[in-house]
Amino acid sequence: MNPPSGLRPLGRCNAELQSGAGSSLKAALRIVLFLTLLPFCALFLEAADAKIIKVLPHYLDLEGRHALSPSLYERDAYQEVLRKSPEQRSALRFDIQWKAKGGSPRNLKLRMELRTSKNYLLKPLVVEQSVRKRRWFSSWSALRVSGEQFQQMGELLAWRATLWDGEKLVAEHRSFLW
Repeated sequence: MNPPSGLRPLGRCNAELQSGAGSSLKAALRIVLFLTLLPFCALFLEAADAKIIKVLPHYLDLEGRHALSPSLYERDAYQEVLRKSPEQRSALRFDIQWKAKGGSPRNLKLRMELRTSKNYLLKPLVVEQSVRKRRWFSSWSALRVSGEQFQQMGELLAWRATLWDGEKLVAEHRSFLW
């Protein structure tokens, strides 16, 4: 009995696969299988306990603003004005995006170490603050240097942000010059 037109007998397909004619089909199936299983493999990888994602240093003007409007372009332009005009600055604020694994409340502390033009070779200026995890993914916190401490520090040259769990260092992010 002959198969309908367009269909081949099963034995003939197996012979083509074994002879190498279907090697591209086998390769395609392997790639599809690999791409399908890849996301599941990522679930078994150990994630970092904590991470500092981003640190944004901003000068604040005499009214406590770091920008005149919500635009990122305007913020950057205003920061350039403040960098060139020290008499218009009142403080330095670091906006820090961080995340910590686990849902239990812990004794977390953010610490900024600053090397400035007036204390570069001496001990860095240290500012720290206790923080709490507020969201599932990441949190933003702000550390501020103001008042007499800001007036005496000089120009900011380098910084290092660290996240501490009690006395244990769990995350670090540094500027290029640190």
